[in-house]
Amino acid sequence: MDRDEAQERMQVAQEINFLLNNAAELANSIADEDLQKQMKWALGQAMGKIYLDLMRPVVKQFPELDPDLPNENS
Repeated sequence: MDRDEAQERMQVAQEINFLLNNAAELANSIADEDLQKQMKWALGQAMGKIYLDLMRPVVKQFPELDPDLPNENS
């Protein structure tokens, strides 16, 4: 993958994680504790897969795209 593809992949992964985080916040309002835990577990699994399969390979090849690093443009 070239840098442009890596950057696009990272952006998509971050957008997906943002949506999954929103879903996790909404799961907090589920009254049934078992269902709430099930939803949060599933969302956590999805977040882990996004990191392991999409983000980590990008960061390994292009460390400067790591979203946890300070952005020089900030």
